[in-house]
Amino acid sequence: MIQKVYFTNSKWEKLCGEFFMWWLFWKVAIIMCHSENSSKDWKTYSKLSSILMESHIPHLRFDFSWTGESEWDANQFDSKKWKQDINAAIDYVKSQWIDKIVLFWKWIGWISALMSAASNDSVWGLVLVAPGAENENFIELFDIIKWYSKPVFIIHWAEDKVTHFTNSDKLKTLLENCSLEVIRGADHDFSNDREYIKMYNLVAEFLFNIYNTLNK
Repeated sequence: MIQKVYFTNSKWEKLCGEFFMWWLFWKVAIIMCHSENSSKDWKTYSKLSSILMESHIPHLRFDFSWTGESEWDANQFDSKKWKQDINAAIDYVKSQWIDKIVLFWKWIGWISALMSAASNDSVWGLVLVAPGAENENFIELFDIIKWYSKPVFIIHWAEDKVTHFTNSDKLKTLLENCSLEVIRGADHDFSNDREYIKMYNLVAEFLFNIYNTLNK
């Protein structure tokens, strides 16, 4: 059963999420992280959550500390808080007797997910959907990429006018253990429902493969 949960970040701000676990002592869970101007309840995350529930896969989708049902102050928004909130979500999931985590991130903010994955042994891999360029510390990014070897799966759409898929193509060449799927005929908002479903299926397939491998 899915349940609403609350946990705090290092600033003692209360974060709200929805956590699903079929039964205790699963080894692996997925944390879904949303980008700026979205929330845990956006279509991408709620739809993927439904798919994961059908397969009884534990997962958490949560609101960052500036949006949704979490405590927030629009005047204090800072993208550096992404990593802080991700780490809080990781700690919560680990408290539920789960020792391996996959982070899912769509669009802007993916560097924060990469940094959290690099600094946390419990994070086994990343799924990035249309990772975009943003004002973050790219020097630190390249320092991480030089030695980062955890699995990364990237999905990008070929007709994306907001974040061109060549960004993902370059990222694939930099990461040691990375695979990339470019979906033809899809734009940034996935106006074509058929391509949107294809994106879900690709993400779900990759997560299922990771889940089955780690749960053996």
